[in-house]
Amino acid sequence: MKRFGTPLFSAILVSTLAACAPVDGEVDEALDSVDEVASNPLNLAFVTLRPDLRRCISPLCGGYWVRRVNRTTMRCVDGSYAAECYVGRVDWTGLNLDERALADLQTLAAQGRAILRGRIDPLADPMWSQTGELIAVGAWQPVTRAPVTGQVWDIGDNGVRCVTAPCLSLSAARVNVVTSATTASSLDLSGVPGLAARDATRLRAAVGDATQTVLFAGTLSTVGRGRVMRATQAWTQVSQPIAEATFCTADAQCANTVYTRDVASTADCFCPFCPTAVVTTATATARERSFRRYCSTFRESCPVPRCAAPPAVGCVNHACAFAPLR
Repeated sequence: MKRFGTPLFSAILVSTLAACAPVDGEVDEALDSVDEVASNPLNLAFVTLRPDLRRCISPLCGGYWVRRVNRTTMRCVDGSYAAECYVGRVDWTGLNLDERALADLQTLAAQGRAILRGRIDPLADPMWSQTGELIAVGAWQPVTRAPVTGQVWDIGDNGVRCVTAPCLSLSAARVNVVTSATTASSLDLSGVPGLAARDATRLRAAVGDATQTVLFAGTLSTVGRGRVMRATQAWTQVSQPIAEATFCTADAQCANTVYTRDVASTADCFCPFCPTAVVTTATATARERSFRRYCSTFRESCPVPRCAAPPAVGCVNHACAFAPLR
């Protein structure tokens, strides 16, 4: 399971997901807690869409209504919270899809069946800056046309292996809910109507793949000493989501750094050589800070590299990357 900053970071989806009750008696909070805001500085969320059918001048009408999965409200472009937020457009460029794949996804999204991950920013045009746009950084498509019951979960292999059963070898977290991280011992796909056996096999393989994020609707219940995720629907990645460490909206937000990874202790220290990691300036600063905290002495033993002038970096389709040649 590929993890995001908010735990994983949603058919006939829009109305159904809104009606889903929290799992195991947990109360859904309409507003984000202080911890949730702190853990999600980019304000990214898993959402579903429904078309705006009002008739007036675009972009004030004709865009989409956005609803946050598993939550009763979301933060809109003006900072207020509402059950749905209106956006004048969706920016799909961060998904890097070809024309046909994008058209298929847009159809699913307009039907409320796809799940997107993104955030709402003001439109760039100053005339319409009070109207939002959704910047999509990830997308998931449903595996069947089954309706959804239960909340939406991110399920993945946590690497735990046991001699006896049940074994809590799965990580489980409700998307958009910071405090929901837990474990499960098994995944029951028998409750997904119309799921072919080959698709069930592929889903289980994707759950075990650290590069994939697979989302499931359903309920997590205790059975004996184990916990079973009983799925009613599943979504697979349409494209590789943009990592939070590289998500950007402007060239000035990107940097090329020698600090290629985070450092949490002296055991993580490494010798930084030439700048090769293109990330956001915030990520680069945080990595340098953690490296200096734990690795100042270690660095004294590192060789001094001779580096060529690095290429320019920029924000390319909402991901920090080496800038294309012009």
